[in-house]
Amino acid sequence: MTFIKTPNIDRENINAKHERQSIFKECKGLWGILLIAGTFMASTLIGSKFSQPLMLSGGISLAFFGVFTTVCSIINSVSSYFTTKFEKIPFGIIMLVPSIIILIIGVSQNGILVLLLFVTAACRGMGNIKITAKLNERISINSKYRAMINSIKSLLFRLIYAIVIFCMGFISDYNIYMALIVGGSGLALLMIVLQY
Repeated sequence: MTFIKTPNIDRENINAKHERQSIFKECKGLWGILLIAGTFMASTLIGSKFSQPLMLSGGISLAFFGVFTTVCSIINSVSSYFTTKFEKIPFGIIMLVPSIIILIIGVSQNGILVLLLFVTAACRGMGNIKITAKLNERISINSKYRAMINSIKSLLFRLIYAIVIFCMGFISDYNIYMALIVGGSGLALLMIVLQY
């Protein structure tokens, strides 16, 4: 009589595989929104990274930089609080405005237009709330992946931001306005493609 050894089944690997498949099924309809979120958040932060040299080129004293940053943060907070009051503003417009502002500053080559970044701060406050609401509308209520999907949103934002700011930083070594034109137009095109 011969005994056949039963193969060792690795239950942990099987469970991990099913877990990954479940996550991807849950995210299937969300990748577009997640990419829009990453692109939007990157475009809202890029202007602030270039605000100091833009202020100098516009003849604004750097002593104003602390006040400028504080006002941007306040506008961001207030606009996120009042997002429901601005429900009539289309989602696509809020998503597109920050990259268009970066492009306008680059094309105009006027540093005083750095003050348009106040509008970008307002868009960031409203947009973040609207993106989170759109994601949560599409994630089932009983989903155990809700937090993970919101973490993926943050990961994509950081990834897109890192790539774009690296390229813009390289170009800005030669001409800061050209960096803004390239970055703003690239982000605007990406946003249009992702939305439509």
